[in-house]
Amino acid sequence: MPEAGRAFARSFNQRYGREPTFVAFEGFDSALALGHAVAAAGSATPSAIRASLAQVEFQGARGSVRFSTEPDGVVHQQWRWPPVCVVSHPHPHASPSEVDVLWRASG
Repeated sequence: MPEAGRAFARSFNQRYGREPTFVAFEGFDSALALGHAVAAAGSATPSAIRASLAQVEFQGARGSVRFSTEPDGVVHQQWRWPPVCVVSHPHPHASPSEVDVLWRASG
């Protein structure tokens, strides 16, 4: 896990008394992406942010974040090659550190 992810997990745990879920990491990376795009664009207008996302690349909580730039199709401006894994929860409400990783994408 990148340092940004470790720092986010520590901060989340201190504030909420539990480990962050995958959705929390996803939200953190989304907020970072928006912040980087606004900073790079020098503007918070939608068109400036959209143009900036094609150029933004940074280390997020789950790895390197950059967006696809294909002009057509459903992949346009989505995170290209996000880290993916398949896990098994041993019981309902298992914390992220209790899951068994069944498959992890390499890369």
